Amino acid sequence: MSEVSPPEPPRPRVRYEPIRFGAAAGGARVAIYGAIVAVMVALGGYMILIEEHSLASPYVMGPAIGAVWFSLRLFMILSSRK
Repeated sequence: MSEVSPPEPPRPRVRYEPIRFGAAAGGARVAIYGAIVAVMVALGGYMILIEEHSLASPYVMGPAIGAVWFSLRLFMILSSRK
């Protein structure tokens, strides 16, 4: 029979510092999400008023859903506890 050596103990995990982005990155993220929301709302409004698509049209619903999603994301960013 061959000799079986005991298993090696697990190595301790190396702890890395999380990457901290400064306040400028947080402000830029808010500005980008705000700009995306504004563009989506403007695109939906353009499709309703100028192109005269109905409210149930995918050309209107797509930007509307995108605007809602990005505005909820913006709300989550602004209301995060730090």
